[in-house]
Amino acid sequence: MHRYCAALLIVAGLVSGFSYGQTFSTDFEFEDSSGEFTLGNAPASVTFRGGEVKVAGIGNLYRSGDRAFLVSAPESSGEDPGGGDSGGGGDSGDGGETYARNLIGLPLAAVSESGEAEIVFHAPAAEVTLYLRDQDETVKSVLTVYDPQGQMIGMFEGNHLDWTRVSLSADSGSALVGSITLKNQGTTGYLAVDDQEAELDHQLYFAQFGDGAGLFSQITLFNPSRTEEAFTRITLRDDDGQPLEVDLNDQTVLGELDLTIPPKGARVLRTDGVGGVSVGSVTASSDRKIEGVILFGGTLGLAGVNRSFEMADGFLAPIEVNSESGTNTGIAVMALEEVPIDLTVRLFDRDGEEVATAAAQLPALGHLALFVDQLDWNRAVDFNNFFGTIEFSSSGRTAATVIQTRPGQFATLPVVPR
Repeated sequence: MHRYCAALLIVAGLVSGFSYGQTFSTDFEFEDSSGEFTLGNAPASVTFRGGEVKVAGIGNLYRSGDRAFLVSAPESSGEDPGGGDSGGGGDSGDGGETYARNLIGLPLAAVSESGEAEIVFHAPAAEVTLYLRDQDETVKSVLTVYDPQGQMIGMFEGNHLDWTRVSLSADSGSALVGSITLKNQGTTGYLAVDDQEAELDHQLYFAQFGDGAGLFSQITLFNPSRTEEAFTRITLRDDDGQPLEVDLNDQTVLGELDLTIPPKGARVLRTDGVGGVSVGSVTASSDRKIEGVILFGGTLGLAGVNRSFEMADGFLAPIEVNSESGTNTGIAVMALEEVPIDLTVRLFDRDGEEVATAAAQLPALGHLALFVDQLDWNRAVDFNNFFGTIEFSSSGRTAATVIQTRPGQFATLPVVPR
């Protein structure tokens, strides 16, 4: 089971002069329409100003529970009550750096009518994670993040189709966070900030994924529920178990992508097939059951690669290799453990007689994809015309898929647990 912490995660103690290390989180499961409230214990407290926490009766505005921090559309003509840029910042005139406009200094009524809100961290935050979403296409929300000196360090746009994940961490090179401004640019509707407290305890594993040199992968995921959205996190890893950088739908993704699949809806993510070849595995983790497939192909053909099931200690699969017809069989294995996994491989002929053995190792959360004639067998094997089975024994949990290739063709073969 994967459980993710609540909306705003703050880890202090990385700033000179602060000796504490505290964590603050909220799931917004309360009500407050006062326009300003403070959560958490000093010094790691957080003030929210300009929005409200309430039940709006709009299901797509909640990640969990039935409440969120909501910012309504401007009630005025759109004039900026505090002067300067209405997007929450202005040009400092010093090299184009953008600094926060402190909403705390404005009358509360002016803030509320402006369609803006502010989140102020009374201790600089080393890590912040939250989710942003628009009620409809007219809202066009903007979330801007500032360091403790008021300099902008990030800007994010919301949308009404999916939750936008906003995550900054000093461990990943981001500056410390001092405040966040939220801007609802619509004429009606809410922008919502909510927690990521979803139990992503449903996993789909795809043990083979590739892109580049004309090779492409198309991930198709669909939600069979008639009434509930499925929040889904796509994780892509390379052979070493590290985040895999790819282009999906013309967007560069570094190892992780969050999306929401509507009831009875689907999402399609396709690589562009250009550049050098990169391969790895895909995990789709969701808060409710989904299904999916990867179309894997290119100049060599096309095949639908179904989900790879988790196997506790290995698997068995049929193989065929024929040099004359150009037939070969590839095995792709992904590690589901955060420690290296030892693999023992045994090759059997069509009569079930052992022909050869080999050994390999999967890095933690890593990936291995080889044709059977590329394994380091302990004795010579005649693969000119071979048909039989292959068995992988593993020291930990894995998932696997087997793909047979022929000139211009791909086909997936069955894999069964040992």
